[in-house]
Amino acid sequence: MNLRTPGIVHRVAVLATGVAVGAASATLAPAPAAAAPFPGAGGYVWGYQPTVASYVIPESAGSTFYGANDGAGPTTVTRSSTGRYSIRWGGLGTAAPAGGGVAHASAYGSTSDLCAVISWGRGTDVVVSVACYDRTGAPKDTFFTANWTAVAGELTGDHYSYLWADQPTTASYAPASHYRYDARGVAPWVFRDGVGDYRAYLPSTHTYPEQVTTFYQTTAYGAAAVSCKVTGYLGGGVVRVRCRSAAGALVDTRFSLTFAPSNLLMRIAPTSLSQVTLAGTTPGFAWNSDSNLSHLRTVTRLGTGSYRVFYPQIASPYGHAVARATGTTDSRCHASGWSSAGSDENISVRCVDSAGAAVDSPFSVAFTW
Repeated sequence: MNLRTPGIVHRVAVLATGVAVGAASATLAPAPAAAAPFPGAGGYVWGYQPTVASYVIPESAGSTFYGANDGAGPTTVTRSSTGRYSIRWGGLGTAAPAGGGVAHASAYGSTSDLCAVISWGRGTDVVVSVACYDRTGAPKDTFFTANWTAVAGELTGDHYSYLWADQPTTASYAPASHYRYDARGVAPWVFRDGVGDYRAYLPSTHTYPEQVTTFYQTTAYGAAAVSCKVTGYLGGGVVRVRCRSAAGALVDTRFSLTFAPSNLLMRIAPTSLSQVTLAGTTPGFAWNSDSNLSHLRTVTRLGTGSYRVFYPQIASPYGHAVARATGTTDSRCHASGWSSAGSDENISVRCVDSAGAAVDSPFSVAFTW
């Protein structure tokens, strides 16, 4: 995304329902009761000044241009050392439903870099810490994207699930209730089949008609250069997750995982989501989220590992793009840019292998605003 002069204000929503929970699980007073238009609240950000010590995301009329915050405060990005950043969404901890929520991060741009989440916590604010690395695993200052959301309550007729897998060497376990959610009200599970090789049971996927081809967001957790991705759907609500070091070796790690077939962060903002597959080197859509304009979406291969996804009538030049590699190889993908053309949106996606070389790969992509 080329840095643009703020000119259009996009979505504004401050939810005031739910109970804030501190990083140490200290419960704060609930916000005043209000009719919530959506069951979740969260925030996203584009980290576009990788060497600046601290900066506030540009904001106008309560809506950020390079991020979003359902809380009442500003969104601030702080650099603590090479490749280490923290994002503070002011007031989001008070606005969001109870629970620890889930955080994700990714590198951004025409690079071979990767980013992981180091930690997240909430009190009045929500703070997510991110670490970014070059293809060799060395810390690197780089552009990145990150998001956090929390959802509460069962969603009749909807599908959404997330978890934090925090026991990388345990054979099987239910993730901590504070850091998991499922729209069906059933607990997700994680199973370890080998080094860096996991299965995750997400109950909401079990009843979704297109579980195999939909949108999953996965991020490694911890202070190491590791990336994770969903390699496939195994049936019965179970997906395969594999995690690799920067060099491509399978490694045990903690990770966060989200299943989002209709709304990326389950907040009051539209989302377009797609799953892109390859026939040889030719990309095509295996699945698109519900939209009366889905038939107008296109995906174009610009070169090896380089793609452009076209979403019509988005009507926002800002927003938040997420891309993740799928499939069984060591590829990883991220959003390398997004820009508006009139009311339409073009999202660029870059895919590389563990050596940092551009490689063709299937991927999932989402855009919210």
